[in-house]
Amino acid sequence: MHLHDFLSTIITLLKEHSSLFKQLTDRQDNAPQPIQLISPPKDEILDLKEFMNAMHIGPSTYRRRILDGTFVPKIIGGKKYFLRSEMEHLIRQKKNKKPKKPV
Repeated sequence: MHLHDFLSTIITLLKEHSSLFKQLTDRQDNAPQPIQLISPPKDEILDLKEFMNAMHIGPSTYRRRILDGTFVPKIIGGKKYFLRSEMEHLIRQKKNKKPKKPV
């Protein structure tokens, strides 16, 4: 998950750099305007119940995935929360796995 966080940070920085570059090129063509930093959209925070419903899992599966490190919740104010982008990343990983061949 650390690699995912690192890559996510890099992508966010590149998006911000791109938006600033676009504003600078537009400013050269148009009348002077103040440069504004366009913030990336806020990520939706899901609580435990919403996360389990979205992933279609039960409490026992959730416990197993926490123990094996597949799910890593964010602790905010003493409660466990998940980001929608992380959930979508987990779903994409699951879809991209190749099925095992029967022996």
